[in-house]
Amino acid sequence: MRNLFKHALVVIAALVVLQTAHAEKISDAEFIELTKSLQQELNQIRAQQGFPGATAAVFLESGRLIKLATGMADVERGIVMTPDHRMLGGSSGKTYAAAVALALEEEGVWDLDDKVSKYLGGKPYWKGIANHDTITLRQLLQHRSGVQNYYDQARFHKLVEEKRAAGGGIDSFSREELIGFVDGIPQLFVPGKGYRYTDIGYILAGEAIEAVTGENYFDVLKEKLLVPLGLNLTDPTARIMPGLAQGYAPEPGPLIPGVTHMVQDNGEYVIDPTLEFTGGGLVNNPGDMVRWIQALYTGRAISKEAAAAILAKPAYPTEREQASGNYYGLGVFVKDHPSGGKSWGHGGYAPGYRSEMQYLPRYGFSTAVQVNTEVGFWDKPEPATGERKILLRRRADIAKVIRERLQAVVIRALENASSSTNPTTRGL
Repeated sequence: MRNLFKHALVVIAALVVLQTAHAEKISDAEFIELTKSLQQELNQIRAQQGFPGATAAVFLESGRLIKLATGMADVERGIVMTPDHRMLGGSSGKTYAAAVALALEEEGVWDLDDKVSKYLGGKPYWKGIANHDTITLRQLLQHRSGVQNYYDQARFHKLVEEKRAAGGGIDSFSREELIGFVDGIPQLFVPGKGYRYTDIGYILAGEAIEAVTGENYFDVLKEKLLVPLGLNLTDPTARIMPGLAQGYAPEPGPLIPGVTHMVQDNGEYVIDPTLEFTGGGLVNNPGDMVRWIQALYTGRAISKEAAAAILAKPAYPTEREQASGNYYGLGVFVKDHPSGGKSWGHGGYAPGYRSEMQYLPRYGFSTAVQVNTEVGFWDKPEPATGERKILLRRRADIAKVIRERLQAVVIRALENASSSTNPTTRGL
């Protein structure tokens, strides 16, 4: 608990100031017009980009929620997308795992600067993990452990191909097998002295949460966060997920090439998505997502001190982070935003889906987007290079395009309302 406050103090003052820097002043009539403008913008983006469907939401500082949808949830069945359709959130689930870890620290269950070996030292895979005797929980959650990712290992992809040829697939891996792909792989850097995004780090953090609580991670998440916040459209992933929009993939896809529809005729997702665990592991909806990040970053999901600790800068930023001012906190990307100030949020990918959620503290609103396609997200595969097999590279990200354009609509509305109410606030 002591370290929570130590890390929180470096940003808590800025957090308080930012929360009040641009109070929302739009009238009921302006709110109605904003809703119409957002829907028109979303429809226009679909007309331009040609994706199957999307859902989006905006949550304003006043607590007013705008939920949007466009296109089709299932093209072949003629099912129109609604604001309450759900999609897989992919890595956006890391924000929830980090929040659970912080909630446990607040309760005195552990300290995020504890060595992970305190909780996982008895696991059969533990001694094969790089830096196993020195890495901390905080370093796992900040992607600063020096541990590599299973997806970067050529042997993972080779085994996937072998399993697929035998009639299996990536869903036939256990959590321990995924961790095993980094067994004996040398450290990328000294713990804390570098940055590398890795799902393995979050899977290990989830393993530690279950070890220290003696409970299933998702049960802890529901009890501490999802139920109290009323996030009823957010659940652990499963083979069958009610309200799930069809997910569409290109040829080839990065994990399951040859499959273009992620939801099968019997309603099952084509692979077992529970494989993600705390690296993702949730099916959700933009209406829930905007309320989640608004509550998280403003100190309503967890305390203001814990919310500030999420955003604390790493102790040893990389050269790139020092130059840009952007960095990864505890389950959050902190970045400069074109409108001025910072953005706090996370994206996510799952086969057939893309998600984006972001909070703008300068304006006090959150935006979330989900798209039921990964078309336009992946380029053609490249050959293997050494230990790292680069399957696919990013192109235009439709979810990001939507998020940016909807944010611009909201910002214009807020600034116009502020300037008409009090001209001296223009440009804050």
